[in-house]
Amino acid sequence: MPIGSNADVSLIAAVVLGWLFCAYVSAVIAEGKRYSMGRWFLIGLLLGPLAVLLASRRGENIPPDQRRACPKCGKTIKLADQRCRHCREWVALDGSVDRAALAGYMAGRVVRTLRRKWTDRGRPPGTPPAAPSGHPPTAARAGDDRP
Repeated sequence: MPIGSNADVSLIAAVVLGWLFCAYVSAVIAEGKRYSMGRWFLIGLLLGPLAVLLASRRGENIPPDQRRACPKCGKTIKLADQRCRHCREWVALDGSVDRAALAGYMAGRVVRTLRRKWTDRGRPPGTPPAAPSGHPPTAARAGDDRP
């Protein structure tokens, strides 16, 4: 079979078109993450499918005047983010601890603790706590023939 046969030409054309497609896709992904489209197109021409993987795994490029550090984990987040995308903690817009949210969280803990103590108050010592409201008891009832 000669080297210039139709099968060889079509295979080479498919590989070149696939490589160009990978370069274009990596450039579009990089542009969506605020990186240079031209630079990533050239990287895509050199690396092909590997460039698509690298561009998709790369984090977003946030300009220095639009980013800050998360107070919990220290990773870079956008200035306007209210929740860290790394540790999933809520952060205040000014970077400080949100005191209203913290107060609400602590009040909820106090209410849950008091409710638990109040419902367990009338039980005799040594008996297990009552099942939470809305949940059926786990013990089998007398006369129940189900397993």
